[in-house]
Amino acid sequence: MPCCLLLWQGRKEHVLPRERGFCLPQWLGWTANLVTIAAAVVELVFFDFPTSLPVTGEDMNYTCGVLGVIALLSGANWFCHARTRYDGPRFESMGFA
Repeated sequence: MPCCLLLWQGRKEHVLPRERGFCLPQWLGWTANLVTIAAAVVELVFFDFPTSLPVTGEDMNYTCGVLGVIALLSGANWFCHARTRYDGPRFESMGFA
């Protein structure tokens, strides 16, 4: 998720301050974020495959169901609670402003 947000924001200085402890060159940062996102997508797809065939209830891979329940609970939490109560980080206290 952080890699997607960095690419969406364009790795700009208001997101990534110029003076930070660890700084990659711009091209390498973009490449690392893209590779990370691609690996995460591949892993999410392949981890949902069953471990053996034929699939029975005993050896079924329940990853898809668990991820679905987590997505539903996260979405419900966002719309019912966090959307109106989340303030975000305080950049002034972290020295970014």
